[in-house]
Amino acid sequence: MAENAFAIQDLPTEKEYVIPDLPVNKDYHFFISYHNSDTATVHTLVEILERKGVKCCYYERDFIPGSTLFENIREKMSNSVHMLIILSEGLATNPYIKHEITEALHRRINDGYPIIPIMVEPCTVPADLKNIRYIDAKDVDVSEMPSLIIDAMVKNKIKADYQRTTGSEVSIALTRYAGFPRFLSLSRYKLDINENVRRNLRYSQFDLTNHELKEIEDIVNSSYLVQYWHIFSHFVLVASLLLFIVFMLSICVYLTVMITITGLTEDDSKSTLTALHVSISVVILAIFVSYCFCWNINNKMSITSKYSKLAAQYKLWQQLVHALSPLNQEAREKGRIILFNFTSAELKLIRYDFGICQAQFLKRCEQQDRLRAWMRNGQSLKDYTDLLFDNFVKSERCIRLTEPSATTRHTLSNGAKCLCLLIEEDLS
Repeated sequence: MAENAFAIQDLPTEKEYVIPDLPVNKDYHFFISYHNSDTATVHTLVEILERKGVKCCYYERDFIPGSTLFENIREKMSNSVHMLIILSEGLATNPYIKHEITEALHRRINDGYPIIPIMVEPCTVPADLKNIRYIDAKDVDVSEMPSLIIDAMVKNKIKADYQRTTGSEVSIALTRYAGFPRFLSLSRYKLDINENVRRNLRYSQFDLTNHELKEIEDIVNSSYLVQYWHIFSHFVLVASLLLFIVFMLSICVYLTVMITITGLTEDDSKSTLTALHVSISVVILAIFVSYCFCWNINNKMSITSKYSKLAAQYKLWQQLVHALSPLNQEAREKGRIILFNFTSAELKLIRYDFGICQAQFLKRCEQQDRLRAWMRNGQSLKDYTDLLFDNFVKSERCIRLTEPSATTRHTLSNGAKCLCLLIEEDLS
């Protein structure tokens, strides 16, 4: 089932949680849905939860007199971050609770509204909630239930934050500038991390110092790939021009030799004019042939290399990846990956929470021998996992994090495969 594909126990655990701050447009952490027979349990839960800083909304205290129950349900649910459902035998008999569950499920589909059921006594789970994982608290004292609820709330926030931010990108395209002399040269390219770009990075919560940004700029701009990008991006034009020059020189040499050998008289003027007409026709044909030849070569080279138009361009990109790799040395700690995608001529900064992917990969390593194929004697699974992830983000294979895919495990905001899935594919 969809919920169990990303179950709570798959997420990292913490001994102590910081209660998340309420968004500016929310008044409650929880909207509580329950049957009247569970009122005493709810009052105890609310008292303990609010003592810990978790704001709750429940019928007896928070519904506004004068408004209908349906209006109250809609308004209070809109002002709550999560919904807490108390599962008990009386739940399915109340039509208002059925309405609350239906409303919450609609919000879940449209807005990702988190629903956290907790079973406080043996009962039948309503059909609409069967695909949602619940907290099993049948044998737990009511005073201990708030800790389980907070645990689920925080882990849902971790999951939501992961899906919202992991894989989010900021792209910085190469900037064109005029070469010298202006009228004879092609436009050149450089990476320009200006104030607008820096503002965008801060807004996207990329924590990069001015020194790091300057280092990135210097590495990219000093690379041969960027220095000669104007040639790569105008390959057909440049190659056609060179071939045309060769043709022209050949024709000039041919005519010079012919004139020198045969000599010219007035009687030869007609022949000279004819030769000139033929030469012009040959020049026009040469231009056309040069362009077609270079266009064909360019297309063939695009097919032979997965990421580049030219094999030389691919080699230069590999050098740039190697130069950027020290900046990804602490990618796990800093939660971001820096790479250059030269199919789009962009520097890409990708936010990535490694914790969930590494926890999943480590668990799968324990279960599958093939994933431990490169593990050294005496090496712990944790060190092995760290090494694989570090090596991957520093390699050219990391470009696959920018490629949308229909096959996913952990959802990334850019639609690409997650790291643990990519690394598993490399090990297979």
